[in-house]
Amino acid sequence: MIRKMLVNVFVLAILIAPLAVMNGSKGEGGERGPGETILYVDDDGGSTYTSIQDAVDDAGPHTTIVVNPGSYGSVEIRDKSDLTIEGNGSSYEDVIIAAGFSTNPSFAISRSTNITVTGVTVSLSLSSYAFYVSRSDNVSIIRVECGNLNSALGIFNSADVLLVGTITSGPTAIVISDSRRITGGLMTFNAYGDSGAGIAIYGSGDINLGWLMLNITGENSTFIRGSGCWNVTFSSLGGIVKNYMVELFSGEVKLIGIDLPDHYFSVYSGARLSLELQRFVFVRDESNTTAIEGADLLLTVDGEELYSTEHYGGTDGKSDGNGRFLLYLVKRLFDGTNTSVFPQNDIRVWYGGGDVEREVVLSSVDTGETSPIYVLLPDFEAPSPPQNVTAEAVDENTVQISFDPSNSTDVVEYRIYSNDTGNWTLILNSTHAGDFLIENLEAGREYWFKVVAVDDAGIESEGVIVNATTPPPTKGTLSGWVLYQGGPLDGQNASGASVTLYNSTHQEVASAVLGEDGRFTFHNISFADGYLLEITPQDPVVYGGNQSGYCVWRGLINFTEEREMTVHIRYYEYVPPTEGALSGVVIYSGGPHDGEKAAGVSVEVYSNTTLVKSSTADENGTFTIENLTFGVYRIVFVPPDEVAEGGNRSGYVRVEVELNFTEDKIMEVTVPYYNYTPPPPPTHPKVRILDKDGEPVEGVTVKATVNGTVYTATTDEEGWAIFTGFEGDFPPGTEFSAEKEGYKKITWREGETPPPLEKEEKQERDYIYLLLLLVVILLLIGAILLLRKKGEVEEE
Repeated sequence: MIRKMLVNVFVLAILIAPLAVMNGSKGEGGERGPGETILYVDDDGGSTYTSIQDAVDDAGPHTTIVVNPGSYGSVEIRDKSDLTIEGNGSSYEDVIIAAGFSTNPSFAISRSTNITVTGVTVSLSLSSYAFYVSRSDNVSIIRVECGNLNSALGIFNSADVLLVGTITSGPTAIVISDSRRITGGLMTFNAYGDSGAGIAIYGSGDINLGWLMLNITGENSTFIRGSGCWNVTFSSLGGIVKNYMVELFSGEVKLIGIDLPDHYFSVYSGARLSLELQRFVFVRDESNTTAIEGADLLLTVDGEELYSTEHYGGTDGKSDGNGRFLLYLVKRLFDGTNTSVFPQNDIRVWYGGGDVEREVVLSSVDTGETSPIYVLLPDFEAPSPPQNVTAEAVDENTVQISFDPSNSTDVVEYRIYSNDTGNWTLILNSTHAGDFLIENLEAGREYWFKVVAVDDAGIESEGVIVNATTPPPTKGTLSGWVLYQGGPLDGQNASGASVTLYNSTHQEVASAVLGEDGRFTFHNISFADGYLLEITPQDPVVYGGNQSGYCVWRGLINFTEEREMTVHIRYYEYVPPTEGALSGVVIYSGGPHDGEKAAGVSVEVYSNTTLVKSSTADENGTFTIENLTFGVYRIVFVPPDEVAEGGNRSGYVRVEVELNFTEDKIMEVTVPYYNYTPPPPPTHPKVRILDKDGEPVEGVTVKATVNGTVYTATTDEEGWAIFTGFEGDFPPGTEFSAEKEGYKKITWREGETPPPLEKEEKQERDYIYLLLLLVVILLLIGAILLLRKKGEVEEE
């Protein structure tokens, strides 16, 4: 037997944190967290369950089954979700699950999701697999030892399976078929079958396993046997294999960090095996001191892209904060043959985050080295611009450009560009700063310049843009042609018109009288702004006046270059107006606002009784009525809160003005104040009643009859009867009467003095009445006595 030792030494650089396992007293079950149920299993009967299968059958979603040390029968998880089985021993060897001589797997998971198995040993079954996973997803097998007379672990038609810390032992350790996304590490593979395999992969992909210990001892065995697989990667391998490392019938497999001779591999036609080398690439600046973050990279192997970032059309990550990439270079390639080739690995690094883009190409990278690759980008930062750049016109044809050196130490040249044609054109370069004359320029023109610094990498700095304007020429010729526009001479030369040019202080500079050609020419006129050119035709009229004719033309001229003008003298035709504007101011006269502007007064224009136009005086008391046809009008000014003259309250009254409107008219109108004086309060006539002793009599009812109407009053304690229902004096002929119980009634007429009120004489009459009453009583008594006596006589 020949043992083939792998080159790699299996070194665990990291440790898996042990899974939390429920310890403590055995219980009936309870709550671990919101919505999570715990079930306990103990084969000695100390818990609710003695069988793992019974607990599984009763488990609902979000259940953890804690299994105490012991030996248990086979377990089948079917159509379950969110279920965890935890061995509660100090080692996975404390909890043993075995089917014994049954043909069923010792542990089976089918048609389930989110299943975790940890801390147990699964072994001893007559089935093809001790641990069997079928048609399930999100399955985690952690710290589990599997051993069997056939295959230890089988994964079929499943996805997203995690294998961590597992030990698999059997003729073939693991079989993966028609499954995807199998990941894990820290695993041990024991395969002792003569033609067995550490792992057999059929029709599966996206498999990534690392940190693996191998013990493959069968005479014709292999660690990896594959067919129809894709994107399968193994890394960090160590241990012993007896025959092949890889036996690949079809599909693709990658081994990271493995470099064995060709006869350790059996690769059939249509299969592809690559031995890859992990290397770091560090991107830095030209001084190898600053890491470049965000650089792009392209790795090709024989022209095929294996790593590509955004700039190169891929989606892989850019360099990190350390300027680092982690790449896997292909050292050797078996492409459908047992003989490997050494492909060409090419690297391109591009960086666009500086002032200029930079790309470095590394061709045929040495795959025999494992040390980091350092890529130094050429200078990509522009130098600082020149300092204190100025441009100043020296004369009409020369501008001086001056500047101080750039602050950058790698500047080797300075360039001056001009933009007089719309594009920057290089006109001068120099190795030093200073003063530079730009000559042969045009007078009176603005020029733009850009000054840049250039470093030793040929990168230009940001340009400093300055401008200067050369002085204009001092004198030139002003000429022109003058024509009539409109009227009887329309289009004819304005011969005979006088032309005068004034400077900005209105001093005459030049003058001429136009000849038959209508032209004028003034030579040697100083260039300046603010000239006034005045052209006066023969018999001029005022524009807007009451005569028709040609008007004087005046125009301001900024004469900065020689100029030829064409001037049209306009004809004004007078048309007598038929309308005009009526305006004016309204002022209060008298009252509290005497002399103030009468704001708010309504101005109404009437033709006979028809309102033609109206307006309202503003805050200054002014009004304007436009476009009023000429004619005779009555203008009415109505103040706010108008009062009627002669009424019973004071205020301002309206004013009416007759106007013969024949031209624009400005009026001044005063609004008078009417001062109302209230009449004195009404008076009521009164009459005094006295008795015969001249004393006043209170409570006497006095009546006055006026034209058949009776007015009544009652005297007060002073004897006065005031007739409040009558105003003024009683008219002649008024008749009066006064009476009170116990007094004699008196009467009189208007103009007479009321007679004194006298009491009635009632005492003597009262005595007579009493005496008569006494006589009647005595007669009645006598009659009664007489009748009694008569009766007594008859009785005897």
